Amino acid sequence: MAKFAFIVRSQDGRVRKGNVSEVDEEAARKRLMKAGFEVISLSEKTDLIVHEETRKRGRPTPQRAAIIDFEETPLERFWGFVQSRLLRRETALVLAVIGFVWLIVGSLGGPKETAPPEPEFKLYKISVQYDPADYRYDLVTLRLPEIPVTLSAKPEKGATSANFELEAVQTPSQVEVKLLDGGKPVAEDAGSLVSSAAKGEYSYQAELKRVKD
Repeated sequence: MAKFAFIVRSQDGRVRKGNVSEVDEEAARKRLMKAGFEVISLSEKTDLIVHEETRKRGRPTPQRAAIIDFEETPLERFWGFVQSRLLRRETALVLAVIGFVWLIVGSLGGPKETAPPEPEFKLYKISVQYDPADYRYDLVTLRLPEIPVTLSAKPEKGATSANFELEAVQTPSQVEVKLLDGGKPVAEDAGSLVSSAAKGEYSYQAELKRVKD
C-alpha cells in the first residue's frame, strides 16, 4: 500500500493534517471523502511509516499501519503529555484547566493593530471661463480652499478660459479665481464648482471684479 500526506477540512470547518494508507491516490481520496472530510491537498509519500500506539500506563498495542493517521495539534500533544507523564489526576486536571484558560485568553487578546488605509487620490479637471475685459494680467490662479491648494496657469493672448488638473483625496467644491499682473492681483471671484457630465470634471464661470488698490 502507498502512503499519502493529506490536508483536509472537517464538516465543522476544522483543518487537519495527517497520513492515509491506500492502494492509490484515488482510493485515498475516496476514503477521506467517505469519512466526511473535504480534501484540500493529497500527495504521495515515498515511504510507509508504521506507527505504534501506546495505551495508558505504557502498555503497547500491536504494530499496525495507520489507515487515517492525523497529525497531533499542540493542544492534543499537551493533553497526551498530561495523561502519560502525570500520575495524579488532580494535578492533570489543574494543568488542563490552566492550559484551557490560557488558550481562551490568548485567542481573545486585545484589539489587533491595523495599519491605516492608504489615502485614495483621484484626478480632478477644472475648467475656468472668464471675461478678461480690459484687465492687464499675465497669470491666472485657481485656489481650492478646502484642500487647500493653489494652481496657476499662464494664459495665451486673448484667452477666455484656463484649464487645471490636480490629484487630491478630497473632492473640491469651492473655488477662488484671480488674475495677476506681475504677481499683483488685479481681478478676482469666488464661488462653487459645477460638476460636468464626465467623472472628475468640473467647471466654473467667473465674474471677475477689480481688486481695489
